[in-house]
This record gives sequence, structure tokens and C-alpha cells, in this order.
Amino acid sequence: MAQRLCSSVAGAQSGLVRGVDVGGHRMHVVQGMHPHYVVRQRPDLERVLQELFVRVFRGFGAWKSHRMATRKALWDAARVISGLLFALQQQLQLYRQMCQRAQEYGIDGPVAVGRVEELQSQLDGW
Repeated sequence: MAQRLCSSVAGAQSGLVRGVDVGGHRMHVVQGMHPHYVVRQRPDLERVLQELFVRVFRGFGAWKSHRMATRKALWDAARVISGLLFALQQQLQLYRQMCQRAQEYGIDGPVAVGRVEELQSQLDGW
């Protein structure tokens, strides 16, 4: 196993990626070298190391950007829904008050108060 996970300068320069199966999980092993090796012994390989990091992590950057955008959109939608629910609860309260006032004049509302109360009880769970 360790032999299959080892990197080499030649592998890094060629962009070699090996497929390795570990306990039924398929993974890709990117050939590279330790940054300390580049700094101390082979500064000429710095560009190879930089390109390697860009290739390996570029996909993660796009994934993270999409994840953050999705999270923001979800929270924005939740704020809109919360605002709508608050406005709906205020309107339901106003409607109940208007229905009580209308009853004094013998006027039936277009929506029965019982239905409004049923809706209110469902909203209370939010």
C-alpha cells in the first residue's frame, strides 16, 4: 500500500495520477513532492509544485464557491419565507378582528373564522 501512495519528482513532472483501491473505496493519488524538498534541494521545481496545487485544488474551489452560493440562496429564501409568514400572521389577526366587528353588523366574512384559526394553528408550528 505505501509503495502505491509514494510520490516522485518524475511522477509530479509528468502529472501522473494513480488509481488506488483502499477497502473498496477508489481514490486518485496525485504524484507530487514535499514542499520542503523543493525549498531546500530543488527550487527549480517550484513551478511544477504550484501547477500541481492548482490542478488538484481548482475543482475544490469551484465546489466551495457553488456550496457557498447555494447556502446564501437558501438563507435568502428562508428570510423571505419568514417575512411572508410574519406578514400572513398579521393579516390573519387583522382578518379575525374584522370578522368580529362584521358580526356585530350581521355580516359574514368570505372566509369562515374557523378556517382562519385552523391556518393560524398550522402557522404557530413554524
